[in-house]
Amino acid sequence: MAVDIFGESDDEAPIAAVKDAVPQDIAAEQQIEEIFNADDIDDPFSTAYDKQIAELDVPERLQVKLKDRIRPEDKELHEEAEWILDRLTSYQTMESSDSVDQEIIFKYSRLLRQKDAKIRIFKVLSLFRKKLYDVPMVAKYRKYEYAEELDEEAIWIIFNLDQEFGKFQRHKKQIQDFLSKITLLNPLMKTYEDELVYAKNQSDLNNYNSLISYLRSYFHDKLSSENDSGRRKQPMRKDEIQIAKNSRIEEFAGNFFLTWAQFLENLELKKMTHVPP
Repeated sequence: MAVDIFGESDDEAPIAAVKDAVPQDIAAEQQIEEIFNADDIDDPFSTAYDKQIAELDVPERLQVKLKDRIRPEDKELHEEAEWILDRLTSYQTMESSDSVDQEIIFKYSRLLRQKDAKIRIFKVLSLFRKKLYDVPMVAKYRKYEYAEELDEEAIWIIFNLDQEFGKFQRHKKQIQDFLSKITLLNPLMKTYEDELVYAKNQSDLNNYNSLISYLRSYFHDKLSSENDSGRRKQPMRKDEIQIAKNSRIEEFAGNFFLTWAQFLENLELKKMTHVPP
């Protein structure tokens, strides 16, 4: 009856309009969220690699430092534990004394006298590389795995030595692959490839630098011909080795001196199989 007397209320129209507008506002907000990611706004400089790191349930430090060295075989860890034990026992630290001068000490040299030292290092490496525990987690909350033989400082040193071991292994593999190619071109080069197994540190690998430079220059033409046809060949400036080889100086010198192949065979057999003319 009130409707008949007063007619329809004008206040209901705005309320209905607001109700109809709510879904549109929500849709607009959803569209804005699809266009603008709040994380991108907070960190506009992050890369796709940064986002990949954030998505994985692995400590960032391990993702960056270990990369493709995660979850290795136990055999590799035992080899690395022995390598690290050798480096750790020769690790130098500075200790202050009553005098002004500081004394250099080998804090972990005692590990050589402890039979369980290598096992402790192996367990620490397993926590890093297999269980993927971060360094503070291992140092603070896994002391029962390394106590007595090692301390918290040693855990950080082991982690840093692990990075050094990874670089050493990659460099050694590169040299081995190169020498394998050279051995196919000249079987006498297998001596150098076999000797590589005795390289125990980066200093030993550096001794191969001059040899590799020489072999890369001497066999440059053959190595270039083995490259994939689709790949662009890298230019190489001619040096004294290539000039001497192309000028056949090696053949001329063979009339007065041992050739490099004869000299190498003498070294391999450890006797004077060949003598100068």
